[in-house]
Amino acid sequence: MAGILITVPAIARAKMVDLALSVSRRCVSHGLLDAMTDGGLGIAFFSPFSNTRYFLPWRPIMVGPINVLHAFSAWGGKIALSELKWVGGPCAATVLAILAIRKQTATRA
Repeated sequence: MAGILITVPAIARAKMVDLALSVSRRCVSHGLLDAMTDGGLGIAFFSPFSNTRYFLPWRPIMVGPINVLHAFSAWGGKIALSELKWVGGPCAATVLAILAIRKQTATRA
């Protein structure tokens, strides 16, 4: 019984750390991806400490329409392809690389 009382909080803490790291990675990547768009006002990376807004020097991702009806137009299609190319492609490549590394290390063990 004592083992369970010691183990369960340790597992819960470990899962909370994983969750916190996952949310942090998503927040950072979201800001970087927004800074790679070709429109808008820029990203306030250091808000609320500074109101300065930033873009990255390389901005290949097209800005999506605010109006949902425009998302289903020809322009919306171009934006979807832009996001698929510049966001989906690297994400898929990363996942495939991780899976390949896991498979390679599993066969060695």
